[in-house]
Amino acid sequence: MPRYLLPIIVVDALVFLCTLGVAGWAQHAPGQDAAGRGMVWFFPIIFGGLLGTVLFFRMIGWPKVAAGIGVIPVVGVILVLLNGGRSLAAGVRESSGAAYFQEPRARELAKAVAKGDSAALRRILAAGGTLNVGDTSSDYTLLTFALYKHPHRVPMLLALGADPTLPDRDGQTVLMAAAATDRWGEALRFLDLGVDPRHVASDGKTTLATILETRELSAETLADPTYRDLTRRLATLGISVRRPAPAPP
Repeated sequence: MPRYLLPIIVVDALVFLCTLGVAGWAQHAPGQDAAGRGMVWFFPIIFGGLLGTVLFFRMIGWPKVAAGIGVIPVVGVILVLLNGGRSLAAGVRESSGAAYFQEPRARELAKAVAKGDSAALRRILAAGGTLNVGDTSSDYTLLTFALYKHPHRVPMLLALGADPTLPDRDGQTVLMAAAATDRWGEALRFLDLGVDPRHVASDGKTTLATILETRELSAETLADPTYRDLTRRLATLGISVRRPAPAPP
């Protein structure tokens, strides 16, 4: 057997065994329906067939044909790894704030927020920096970035002096962002910190009330005690929120 064929066969066999193992695991994985359990067998069947074809052509003395067919799973594995690497890099970039901010100062702050590095944030503040930075290339403030991607870092930023009343590039406040993402407890916190619930965004029509009124909320959400606390708090401020019809289950 030509030396170039052996590593191809080994890789093909490993790919087949991996897909077979995943298919076997999927049969007992929670949340998999019958269709999903059946579909995962497609991959071990395909790769097993390719491996069998490679071995067949090797046995009848056609090693070049065997190698050509055997390269197909190898190329597939390379493409999957490349795609997975890109997805991982994109996830890291988004989590670190690099996907949200372009200016170096804002990126440095976002990176510290992502890591929960309060010491780095304090050093930036001690050097005359501020947490209330604007980035003309971004739709986010540092606080809204934390709210969306690292909500457990919001108390840290507030304790260090981040201004919750600072609007983003679209003129929306972090209170509006909290309401738009079902973070009712955070919305109540921002109300307590003095964020204006009557603030109007740059488009001249978006307010906290319109965000709540246009959201399609489920009956479960409408019955959520924290959501009800928020609407009651707004009512005491003279802001009436028309409850949307519950979304179908």
